[in-house]
Amino acid sequence: IMFTKKALSLRPNYPVYHHSLGNIYSYLNQNTQAIKYFNIAIDLDPENYMFNNSLAKLYQKTGKYDKALDIYQKLLQLLEADENRDKKAYVDTLESIGSVHREMNNYSTAETYYKKIVEFQKDLFGDKSNEYFEAYVDLGELYFFAAKREEAAKVFFRSWKMRPEIKEKNSMKYARVLADLGALATILGEHNKAE
Repeated sequence: IMFTKKALSLRPNYPVYHHSLGNIYSYLNQNTQAIKYFNIAIDLDPENYMFNNSLAKLYQKTGKYDKALDIYQKLLQLLEADENRDKKAYVDTLESIGSVHREMNNYSTAETYYKKIVEFQKDLFGDKSNEYFEAYVDLGELYFFAAKREEAAKVFFRSWKMRPEIKEKNSMKYARVLADLGALATILGEHNKAE
């Protein structure tokens, strides 16, 4: 903190230093201070994705979902208006909005955003890509948490049958698919398939 504050004293209007101090305070769980410095960084550079995203993530982490959603929606509008948008930032923002709604148990709205990610990744990389596979599995997990067992089973089974090279590239995600298929089989009373 001392070194960052010293840098800030030398360049008080440099938003990156305010953001850095916000990150330090966030890491230390001093959230009031973190919010203060993130907001100063945003005041100095209002459309900066990283600054806004950091504040939204902190709000989400602390359960201030409405504030997090307001920022994520602002970021989404900026990204959608930009023809040369950062595709990773776009997907991350859709995923953040979906995850906030999932945490709020608003599964139908979360589903809308997860489906947007699946379609975006499919259009961008194709339905045989690792990116599509990951997005598709995330949608299946949403269905699982929302107790939409049949939809989850369809997604997980389709994910399980995807090409072997995808499974090798993303073995952790693939392992989750297998575990989730086992859990679903147990819930649905198909114990022999769960093994």
